[in-house]
Amino acid sequence: MIKLDKVSFLYEGSSKKVLSDYSLTVPGSSFLGITGRSGAGKTTLLRIMAGLIPHHYPGRMSGSCTVHTKQDLCYNTITTQPEEIARFAGFLFQDFENQLVMSIVEDEIAFALENFAHPKDKIEGAISRALEQLGIGDLRKRMISSLSGGQKQKVAIASILAMQPDILLLDEPTSELDPEASILVYELLKKINAELGTTIVLAEQKIKLFEQFGVEYVTL
Repeated sequence: MIKLDKVSFLYEGSSKKVLSDYSLTVPGSSFLGITGRSGAGKTTLLRIMAGLIPHHYPGRMSGSCTVHTKQDLCYNTITTQPEEIARFAGFLFQDFENQLVMSIVEDEIAFALENFAHPKDKIEGAISRALEQLGIGDLRKRMISSLSGGQKQKVAIASILAMQPDILLLDEPTSELDPEASILVYELLKKINAELGTTIVLAEQKIKLFEQFGVEYVTL
């Protein structure tokens, strides 16, 4: 579960709050879409859930945000470092290319697994599973610099799915994808949500995808 209680945030250097006394409860194992005009606060909301705000983005924040894991642990994202939250909550940035840090696709997917000390004998299986889920097994040995924007976006998503997090926070995960690939991603997310009970919060401009897949959503 994720709970925001009367959250307000003003970015440093700005004169207008992005969110003002905003409250939202996302039940565990649910799939929630977030939509709204540009600048409405979709990205800010996800950053707060991931703990990136207030730790990595300066500004003034009030209210509270708590996240609960499947193990019944509860974290306050304001007082918990994002690196700790990242152990169970995967985050896909809107500018996803900036979170790709390795040169080779399989190394990129292995990076977070190794950082969080996943057993070495299970990393190989996690990489193969994530590549297969996204339909990009043929990209495994490719240089990331040689990929298209859509392929890079799939690699970024695969690197998060490989961690099998309790929570997925996705900021416009289909922005670089064509309609067919977008449908593939939503089919996969619905399957992960249904079979693993993963809580998914997804910011999206393509409301038709929410409607097509029966995803409940809120508008900022």
